Amino acid sequence: MLSFLTSTVLSVILDYMSTKDNIPRVTHLVQFEAMLDGLAEGLSFDELRKRLQRVAIDLARVSGGHEPVGHPDYQMWTPTTDALEDLMRSGWVKRSTLPSSRERVDAYRSVFYELTDEGRKWTHNRNPGEARDALGCKLIEQHLYFRQYLKRLSKGPMFIPELAESEINPRTTPETLDYRAIASEVFHRIEASPAKITGSIEKMQDLISMYVRRRFVHMQPKNRKALQDALLDALLAGVLEAEGLGADPASFSIINSWARELYIIGSSRYVKEAPGGWLHWSGADFNIEGDTITYARRGLSKTREAVSQMLGLATIELKQSGTEMIKIYPLRGTVAFRCQVVNEVVDRVIVELVKNQNNSLFQVSLSAGALFTPPGSEWPLSFNGRKYHLISIKNVEK
Repeated sequence: MLSFLTSTVLSVILDYMSTKDNIPRVTHLVQFEAMLDGLAEGLSFDELRKRLQRVAIDLARVSGGHEPVGHPDYQMWTPTTDALEDLMRSGWVKRSTLPSSRERVDAYRSVFYELTDEGRKWTHNRNPGEARDALGCKLIEQHLYFRQYLKRLSKGPMFIPELAESEINPRTTPETLDYRAIASEVFHRIEASPAKITGSIEKMQDLISMYVRRRFVHMQPKNRKALQDALLDALLAGVLEAEGLGADPASFSIINSWARELYIIGSSRYVKEAPGGWLHWSGADFNIEGDTITYARRGLSKTREAVSQMLGLATIELKQSGTEMIKIYPLRGTVAFRCQVVNEVVDRVIVELVKNQNNSLFQVSLSAGALFTPPGSEWPLSFNGRKYHLISIKNVEK
């Protein structure tokens, strides 16, 4: 009987482990890279933490995001620990103990960690592209949720509806929200998008309600923005559940960031075919054999002509009466989705068209756009040291 119980418990544990994943709170691949380079230089735990602190500050300045907060002597200790732990699991760093809480950080400031032969091999690769791909392949190999996400996108686009703050009644509370109406709207938007989804409105309603109420079980939301943030996480959690993806909202944001930085998926909230939400699509050809995934990017040489033609067509569709200029970010997202390439490929094609207008079918004009600020998830087009937000593309008769 004891043997039976032991094997049963072991089976349950193994099944649980096979369907769960622990995504490190390391949002950007450059943070892993900084960690590996620091280990090769022989930095201590606290020196590694300070390096990640500087990287986080640089990333915030470039993207307009938030810099690290809290006491400067403890900032980034969690990503430092998570990165080291993940690199230990990957076999790139030798196993050793790590601080388990903020209170334990002081005891580890002078602790040194050692690369394995495989980890040192990565640091000796001076080709940045090859090194980034090696890291990406290791993360795909190591993280079930990452593989699930890429496998899902290999089958077609995925759409996550989002509610704007203006769509929430200012007097609404977690108790008075119409969760049925929200769940119905989720399915309506997904059905109207290029993506499809299985599941029921009832199940989506229950999940969203549970998620939002649990967020505010001890206190009411401070304002409508706080309620919106909870709803956005709840909607994402609901779609992930319906799609059969194991990641929680925070983990999903991280693996999306990894995939974007590997230039293998595209995503945008401003695709013409999918308003009112966040559309994700594959920007690479994935080769899936069992639990192994490799990828081949759809790069500029293969897609240049298709992207160029689609830029002309989409510009006509997005142009509003009375103006020749349109915003770059909805054009970028729409063209990237339709051509199934990453967003950055569209930017590169636009720059080529600007540089080679004499040999192009299009006349392209760029404008900085006075007092124009793009949404937080988008970025301006950078060209010759300037940033542009508006574009005009006209056909040229040859």
